[in-house]
Amino acid sequence: MNSPETLEHKAAQLRREAMAILEGGVMRLLETHFGRIHIAGSVALDLMTWPDIDLFCHLERSQRARLIGFTPLLSE
Repeated sequence: MNSPETLEHKAAQLRREAMAILEGGVMRLLETHFGRIHIAGSVALDLMTWPDIDLFCHLERSQRARLIGFTPLLSE
């Protein structure tokens, strides 16, 4: 079993990596196309246990296809 110190270190490392991705251009790219983006979930709460990033944005239903069509750009 991992010690609390090890788990805290891993969580901090995962959060640094997530923030590096977001600050490395993903947030700017998304905000340019969709407006204000909110970081949520374990990144926002500083409770990361595995590498995932939850983001929210307020869109009209009519923009759904545009957002889904945009997702391949995030994997580049």
